[in-house]
Amino acid sequence: MFSRTLSLLLLACATIAAPLESRENSLIKRACPSTAGDAPYSFDCGAYTSTVTCPTGITGRDIVFLVHGTTSTGEETWQTGPYVQLLPSYGDGYDVCYVTIPGRSLDDAQVNAEYVAYNIQDLAGKSANGKVYVIGHSQGNLNIQWALAFWPSLRPLVSGFGSIAGDFFGTAEGPLVCLPQMLLQGGCGPSVIQQTIGSNYLAAHNRRGGSALVPTLSVYTITDDVIQPEIINPTSALPGATVASAQELCSLLRIEDHFTLTVSPVAFHFIADTIQHGGVPDRSRFESRWCSYLTDGIENPDLFKQTAGLQRQIFKDTITLLSNVPRTNSEPVIKPYAA
Repeated sequence: MFSRTLSLLLLACATIAAPLESRENSLIKRACPSTAGDAPYSFDCGAYTSTVTCPTGITGRDIVFLVHGTTSTGEETWQTGPYVQLLPSYGDGYDVCYVTIPGRSLDDAQVNAEYVAYNIQDLAGKSANGKVYVIGHSQGNLNIQWALAFWPSLRPLVSGFGSIAGDFFGTAEGPLVCLPQMLLQGGCGPSVIQQTIGSNYLAAHNRRGGSALVPTLSVYTITDDVIQPEIINPTSALPGATVASAQELCSLLRIEDHFTLTVSPVAFHFIADTIQHGGVPDRSRFESRWCSYLTDGIENPDLFKQTAGLQRQIFKDTITLLSNVPRTNSEPVIKPYAA
């Protein structure tokens, strides 16, 4: 209960504190062109590509593309964890890149998805197999699914999609996150409202993206302290995807929360195995040893025990960032292409 309360409080505070650049004023030059049949882009192409980091560079291998969640950055979510640290040498080896969506992904989720959509296209052109495997955490999964739904030309460019704690059908925790902002500042972060069950954004999302559009693996935890429900009718259960909780895969007594799932060996090994098999998940391939901290027979627990560091980073964000988050009393208007 303490962990759940702390996580919600920190998430709410980080949402109040996170900065937002005035992209409308500083980034718009000429809107990046989109493929016929795809949604339009809002900014120039460089605005999107400038948000991507590939820690070990692009070296001519298949590319894995990582997308962070609300209030976070690509570096905070992925840099010290197993996806960046292990995938470059896992199996055949992969080039790993992550995006950092401006404003800590607190602005309009429809716009956040543009950073995912354009960079899928851009990175696929640099990948050895002409495709990317995409991995998301939290809102990052909605951004990925929105991109696949409204930029359909991307689907052949995606070998598969690994979702970690994805709130595909929203979260009932949204009002708890928004309450401190409403009381202190008279408004809430747009993407938080959009992720709340019953939003217009979720209705639009699920009209086009309410089921898997590429081979999809969704790993979640029933003890998630930020998105719920995850026990009955899990919000992570995307129809058509291979869906499994950490507790189903390992033990009902296993404790994983919203943040630790990004460094969980359960999620990592299942997703890594899926990448190795062309992006197509198969639950029958899951091995019980993946519930431990073993990586290819070599004990390397540090990469899977980042909990304290993750919580410290969230707290650091809370107390150091300026309070200029976008605030609204109602969610952003649905874009014409999604209406």
